[in-house]
Amino acid sequence: MQERKYHFVKFTPDGMWYLKPECLADVTEHFEKIFGREIKEGVHEYVSSLKMCKDPEGRNEPWTYKAHPTTPWNTAVSIMNDIYKESWILTGCRLENEVINNRISYYNRGLKCFYPEGVACYCNTDDDGTYYAEVWKDELVYPTKEALTMKDVKYKQWNLLGNQGEHWYAKVGKRDVYDKDGNMKWNTKAEAEKAAKWFIENKCNK
Repeated sequence: MQERKYHFVKFTPDGMWYLKPECLADVTEHFEKIFGREIKEGVHEYVSSLKMCKDPEGRNEPWTYKAHPTTPWNTAVSIMNDIYKESWILTGCRLENEVINNRISYYNRGLKCFYPEGVACYCNTDDDGTYYAEVWKDELVYPTKEALTMKDVKYKQWNLLGNQGEHWYAKVGKRDVYDKDGNMKWNTKAEAEKAAKWFIENKCNK
C-alpha cells in the first residue's frame, strides 16, 4: 500500500504555500486541523470579548457589547450573524457545516481547489500542474519560510465609542496571539509582548 503524502505548491516566488488535495481525506483533514484551529481561536475570541458595561445612555441596567472581532472566523461569523439575526453560536455552526460541505462538493465535482494555512480556499480553473515550487511531505505541516521573530509582531489597542481601549492585542502575520492560558488580550503592552514571545516560541516556530 502506497504511503499517503501531502502535496504543497507555490504559484509565485513571493506567494504563499497551498495544500493541493490529492484525495478527499486531504480536504477533510485540512478542515479539521488547519481550519479547525482558526475556528477554535475565533470562538475563544468571541466568548472572551463579551463584557458587561455601564449603559452610555444613562439607564441603570448594564449592557453587553462585543469587542471588535480580529480573528478571521469571528469576523466571518459576526458578519453573517448580522444577517441571520440569531445566536452567534448557531450562526457559527451553520457556517461551519456550509464550509465543509462545499469543500467536499468541490472535490467530488473535480474543481481544482487549493488551501492555504488559514480559512481561505483558492479555486484555479486554469491550473495546468505547473508551479513555481512544490513539496511532498509526510505530515500536514506547511513548508516554512524564515523563522518568525518579535519583529514580526504587531500590537494594537481598539477604540470603543471614541475612547481608547484598555487592553492590548497582538498579531503575528495573520494569526492572533494568545498566551499559555489562552488569553488574547492584556492590560499592558509589556504583558502582550511577553505573550507574543511565548506564542512565537511555542506555536509558530515548532
